[in-house]
Amino acid sequence: MAFSPKGVSTPKTIPAPGARKAKATQNRKSTSGGQDDDDQKPSPELLFTQHMMREPNLMVGGVNDKLFYRHNNVHYAPVPHESMVERAKGFLEIHAPKYYGDEKAEKMVRALLSTMVQPSSGRTLDDTPQAYLDLESIDKDADEPIVVDDRPALMQLRNTVLVLDRERIVKDGAITAHEVGPHWKTKSRIYAKIDADRLVGGVYVPRTLDPNSKFAKLLTMIWKDPAMQQAAAEAFASTLTNINWGKVIYLHGSGGNGKSTLIKIIEAFHGKGKSVPFRLEDLDHNFKPSQLIGATLAVVHEASKVNPDRLKEWATREPQLVDVKNKDPIKFTPTCSWIIAMNKTIRAQDYTEGFKRRVFALPFLNKFHGKGEVQDYHNEIIRDPVEMAGVLDWLLGGLISLIKRGRFMTLDEAPREMRDLDHQMNLETDSVYRWLHESGAVIDNACWTSRTQVYQHAAEWAEAGRSPIASDAQFWPRIKELLPDLVVKRMSVPDATGGRPYCVNLRVTGVAPLR
Repeated sequence: MAFSPKGVSTPKTIPAPGARKAKATQNRKSTSGGQDDDDQKPSPELLFTQHMMREPNLMVGGVNDKLFYRHNNVHYAPVPHESMVERAKGFLEIHAPKYYGDEKAEKMVRALLSTMVQPSSGRTLDDTPQAYLDLESIDKDADEPIVVDDRPALMQLRNTVLVLDRERIVKDGAITAHEVGPHWKTKSRIYAKIDADRLVGGVYVPRTLDPNSKFAKLLTMIWKDPAMQQAAAEAFASTLTNINWGKVIYLHGSGGNGKSTLIKIIEAFHGKGKSVPFRLEDLDHNFKPSQLIGATLAVVHEASKVNPDRLKEWATREPQLVDVKNKDPIKFTPTCSWIIAMNKTIRAQDYTEGFKRRVFALPFLNKFHGKGEVQDYHNEIIRDPVEMAGVLDWLLGGLISLIKRGRFMTLDEAPREMRDLDHQMNLETDSVYRWLHESGAVIDNACWTSRTQVYQHAAEWAEAGRSPIASDAQFWPRIKELLPDLVVKRMSVPDATGGRPYCVNLRVTGVAPLR
């Protein structure tokens, strides 16, 4: 035993820095199989995902719609991202307070989303195929055949779901009514109810519009032709179903002719916050398209120009990646239909047939501003339940016709006023169409004219009128769209210069044919 002087203690060895911590860690490992206690615990991300997956009414849109939705006893409503982050923070506060904070909560929400968005999770609203679709391989301007859509159209009301099955509609025109429930996977509802007393065996039969109703009188003031009223019913009804019809509804005409009144009545069915005023130029903006998340109707009041590719993407509801201020970009699938009210014809940067197929233009020709005009006439209809029930039946009548056909009517099927408007819009926006109309150019298989001289004639015409003409490379494809029987061939006999020019079977006033 070592000697120690009385009253003097022998100093113990001073442990090296971190030695106590290392020993404590070693002791923990010896009792936990070589792992830290924290390593054995599930991560907050996993716990939160497991917790939220127990909520049966929480869903996500799908692979191309990365929004959360929760059923509100009528339909699935979008859940704001901020709400999900707050929910995650509340979970951390109770179960893992040392991780509490926005950054960790954001990670937890992203982990939950990445799990739920997989089709195999069974928590998606969209009918997403297991194999992901390569959107970049789709040619947006390719010729699109008219395809009949046989999927049932759903119209979600406050107290019922109306199902318009094409097979049943074609057979007997029946609209069946069903109880609301999450299995319908609807993302919005119409602000209207149907009278249960009018159901016969679960079938709802729309009534003919009362000619003495205020709404019927409004329609007659706008369009005296019943065929035009029918076309309008189809167009407006298309905005109220779950079907993506891929159309933009144009309301064309000068002021004081009922455009705004009709829009406000249709907006009432969509509900406050679901109908969003929008400017077409904002489609190219970084942040402004985010206001269309969850919207069911985008209303544009006047526009001078439009980027046709962007509008086509939104009209056909292609997945969009939009920026949100101070947040990560959000990928979602639009659910909104488009109504554009114009006093003058809108001009597209590229007015192709592909873009025109997206347009369903309704002319407003009868100006009645000041003639017995009632201020806020739309309110007299919107605030009257009987009037609105009549409007709903009118819309359902239009929807029945739309479902039977399986598509929008073509110009050949449309009323004369719509064909006249299409002609007018082409003259105002399409210089090739206008040249073809004014030059009197026609297909003549006995006449072969130099293709170069035809284009030169068009260029000189455009210069004289101070209007741009398409380049040669764009001019001829557009002529082919307008004149499908156009033939281009090379002459077998040399011309005066010794060349063998390319010719077209086109007779043009002022251009001498070569043969």
